[in-house]
Amino acid sequence: MYSKSGNFNLAKDTFEQMKLLGLPLDNRAYGSMVMAYIRAGMLEDAEALLTEMEALQVYAKSEVYKAMLRAYSMNGDYVGAQRIFDAIQIAGIIPDDKICTVLINAYVGAGKSREARVAYGNMRRAGILPNDKCVGLMLDAYRKENKVKEVMEFLMDLERDGITIGKEGSEKLARWFRDLGVVEEVELVLRDYVSMEVGPVDQLEPAPNSAPQNQIQSLNILEKCHP
Repeated sequence: MYSKSGNFNLAKDTFEQMKLLGLPLDNRAYGSMVMAYIRAGMLEDAEALLTEMEALQVYAKSEVYKAMLRAYSMNGDYVGAQRIFDAIQIAGIIPDDKICTVLINAYVGAGKSREARVAYGNMRRAGILPNDKCVGLMLDAYRKENKVKEVMEFLMDLERDGITIGKEGSEKLARWFRDLGVVEEVELVLRDYVSMEVGPVDQLEPAPNSAPQNQIQSLNILEKCHP
């Protein structure tokens, strides 16, 4: 109750008194205190309490772990984010696309593009499909290292898996290629991949009235989506 009201000191004092009195503390009580630490920006204390819970084989609800992961990710603390991601799995919580995206965001925000790609690869091997935010983050990771050929491989992998690129991803892609002035070069790379998969590039024209949310199968589609 005190945690949700934002009264950190009262929440902490109440929690400590309950421990001193030997009162039973369940995952709800622990979770509330962890959330209080997170709201106060005391992430090390929050994580220490999570570790204490795990030692007692008491696990917080998934919302608590997700809040902890988001806090580390927003701070660009990729090491802390990875620890919490691992703790999430130890707690028996199966990562979904949103959880994986928050972890990738931590790596991209910290400039750790290689680690972001590794995390993405692990996610895909686990059978988890990326959401549009995740695709956008991966484009950011490739852009930071100017990996044009690799990003085209990434796009073709999405195409093969039937994954749609949404508005955020398509806008980032168009902006990147225009800034670099490499539209023709990238189209040649794409043409090579397409010819190996399905034939000539001109077979990949967009459907009528296609929007940015539709799958981007060539840079010609990007140009039409972003005049």
